Amino acid sequence: MIEIRRFIPQYRQGVAEVIAPIAQREFGVDITAAERPDLANIPLTTAGSRFFSPVLE
Repeated sequence: MIEIRRFIPQYRQGVAEVIAPIAQREFGVDITAAERPDLANIPLTTAGSRFFSPVLE
């Protein structure tokens, strides 16, 4: 079952592992999660917004 949950720091690696391949396939950007240091610093809030993440359990 997939749930949408408020992002917490423990999800950073999983989020990075999802985003990097999307950048590669959808946008043709040849980059890995390790080459995207911004993905290791996902803020809990940005200008009053919150980041949410799907979680597979």
